Amino acid sequence: MKHYKVVIIGAGTAGLKARQQVAKKTDNYLVIDSGPLGTMCARVGCMPSKVLVSVAKKVHDFNDLYRKNFIQSSEVSVHQQNIMQHVRKERDYFVSGVVKSMDQWKDHFLEARVVKIYKKNLELSSGEKISFDKLILCVGSRPIVPDSFKAMNEKGKFVTSDEIFELKELPKTIGCIGLGPVGLEIAQALSRLGVKVTGFNRSSQLGGLSDPQLVESSFEYFSKEFELFTGEVELKKADQEGVALEVDSEIKNFDLVFLAAGRKSNLDRIEFCDCDPKKENSIFIAGDANSSSDNILHVAAWEGQQIGKTFDKNFDSLLPMRVTFCDPEIAIVGQSYSELKKSNLDVLRAYASFEKQGASRIMSRNIGGIGIYVKKEAPHILLGAEVFGPDAHYFAHLLHREIELGSNAQDLISRTYYHPTTYEILRTCISNLYKVKQSL
Repeated sequence: MKHYKVVIIGAGTAGLKARQQVAKKTDNYLVIDSGPLGTMCARVGCMPSKVLVSVAKKVHDFNDLYRKNFIQSSEVSVHQQNIMQHVRKERDYFVSGVVKSMDQWKDHFLEARVVKIYKKNLELSSGEKISFDKLILCVGSRPIVPDSFKAMNEKGKFVTSDEIFELKELPKTIGCIGLGPVGLEIAQALSRLGVKVTGFNRSSQLGGLSDPQLVESSFEYFSKEFELFTGEVELKKADQEGVALEVDSEIKNFDLVFLAAGRKSNLDRIEFCDCDPKKENSIFIAGDANSSSDNILHVAAWEGQQIGKTFDKNFDSLLPMRVTFCDPEIAIVGQSYSELKKSNLDVLRAYASFEKQGASRIMSRNIGGIGIYVKKEAPHILLGAEVFGPDAHYFAHLLHREIELGSNAQDLISRTYYHPTTYEILRTCISNLYKVKQSL
């Protein structure tokens, strides 16, 4: 039986970051992955989705100029096949970069599937066993597929984020179930590329928003781009003619269904014999495999890095930051409105709308608003924020740093903001806090 000081299962973002740290300490390590390689982000997540979103935004902006009679050219004709080919080409570029970087340590890599794990050894599907001193589980996650839809898969009538980018042709109609970050991005992009989209979400809270004003304004905005329904969705029929879904006693028919109902850890695909990975001192879990993680790249990278460096389960977690690259964007930083509402903290809420904000109006992007949450007690320490509007991902980074620094409301209002920029809304927002001290 071969023995290694450290075995890492999974060559995704968390596994690769863990390996970098482990390699600084020992040459006696092994990374195991059954493939496909290239990380979830590059293959089926962040990168191909943002390529699709980027192209769809360009198409939308062109059509918007046409509708406003700013250009005389006819409304753009979308070549969907070429667009999807472009998405895959860019996806392959990002994946190849990751895979090529692994050549530097190919002698430490084994392409295989782990089927059983014991306290100090593991078993591969081939029957081979490998022992270890420490084991890092970075096995990732997969899209959740409700049981009612699994049978439908044989008819090829639904796709998840694992398959959506492989479509050679886009359907004429599609039902998008789940409008969190992934579902909302894809639904809007497909709609802008000429697909008739209907979105389904359990509530009106799109993209993870929970601030009431932002929930209302975002739902109103996206309802203008594609049809939206809230409530439970039931699969009624799936055959060669298409898929029938029922919501609120109404039947809707589609060529295809896109499922974005969340993700689940791949740990359940491994049999744990005489050990509990969460209790064993020599076994660690990082990245999407950790059910408490956010399924976000920088979180997976951080967890893999910290475990590979310290082999300590009690490392500091990152301040939350989540971004949805819809248009306008959505960002949630620190503690969200709903989290603070449930807490025992005394909290004040500041709010400002982008509607009359100068830079936003100049760019014709004056949609949505920003909510900032601070401690009620002076000096009003920043706790969190939610944004629906232009440049939300920039706001996310700026506010994330302010919260990390322990900044208060006066700190934020005294910062320098260039004119005219969207950042000026931060001063407006905090000024509103002092005018109307609104509690959560």
